Amino acid sequence: EEKEEKEEKEEKEEKEEKEEKEEEVWRINGMKHPFFAQYLHHPSGMQMRDRRSTVASQKNIDPYSARLQWGVAQESTAVLTAINFFGRQATLDGNPPPTVKEVGMCGAGLDLTSFFNDGLPLPKQLRLGATPDGLLCHADGRVEVLEVKNHCPFHLRRKPRWKKGQMSRYSSRRRQTRYAYRLWRGHPFPPDQHLANATGATLVPPRYIPQLMLEMMCVGSECRSAIMVRQTACSGAVILRVHRDDIWIQEMVYWIRRFVEDFVQKGILPPENFFGAAATEPKEVSTDTEIPGEGKAGNDIVEDAEAERHGKFVLRTRDIARNAEMVAYVPHNEIQRGGSADFFLD
Repeated sequence: EEKEEKEEKEEKEEKEEKEEKEEEVWRINGMKHPFFAQYLHHPSGMQMRDRRSTVASQKNIDPYSARLQWGVAQESTAVLTAINFFGRQATLDGNPPPTVKEVGMCGAGLDLTSFFNDGLPLPKQLRLGATPDGLLCHADGRVEVLEVKNHCPFHLRRKPRWKKGQMSRYSSRRRQTRYAYRLWRGHPFPPDQHLANATGATLVPPRYIPQLMLEMMCVGSECRSAIMVRQTACSGAVILRVHRDDIWIQEMVYWIRRFVEDFVQKGILPPENFFGAAATEPKEVSTDTEIPGEGKAGNDIVEDAEAERHGKFVLRTRDIARNAEMVAYVPHNEIQRGGSADFFLD
């Protein structure tokens, strides 16, 4: 009897494993369906309990960890938003739908010497690489970097410090925690920015430009643009396109090399605003060497010129962000989420 029960148990496990392998995960729908690519997998009750147990067991969490965890949990949802939008758009245009490919570290085969013509050897510590969230591969051969950003609806709020003996509605245990999260009901990009003619000034923060440019550089010269999906919890998403700027990339590599040579190799902690970039429009800088003792020395002029050069680089970064292309606004009801899964677990 024990042998029969063991065999029945093994047969049952094999059957369940086979059914799990044969489970349909994706379905490409017709144009009448709200989602072009429908994700069919639903986590089991045991999987959901395990996930919740893992989250609940986390202690001594950094105040910003909830925002980071939100981005991690929602990344695949934002990638799916891009798949649904571009798949449907291509079908409407009568073209084959693009594919989104997973990708790891890019840039291992880059020849960085092609960015410099001074003939000097490159620092050994100069290593560049990037990991996009995916590659959007179009049927006509175009390849675009895919980068997604998820705006966490919870914002950090500092709790008031209570003076000794002061009564409060907080318990003594709660007073030990200096931070709390509150639900932010604002909108990261106001509704009037959803129009097709909206500028990218409030849509692509300049701090994201280096990441996007480095990813395009590391994917290869054939990658001429990057797609950014900025997604919210309940207010939809915007899809943006940033075009490659080879002149900016050349300057970026120059300043990375400078940072490695000036600070990394020498083991020096960089000061604040270490390249002296000004937040104002750059002024003309004279390259004429002044007489020592009567004006600026030659080294000072070089340093001023470098500061001006970096200032122009910063301003060009701002201009690239402002010239980002607004592709589309995706309403909240057109974002496919994980059925019964919680926001932090879907």
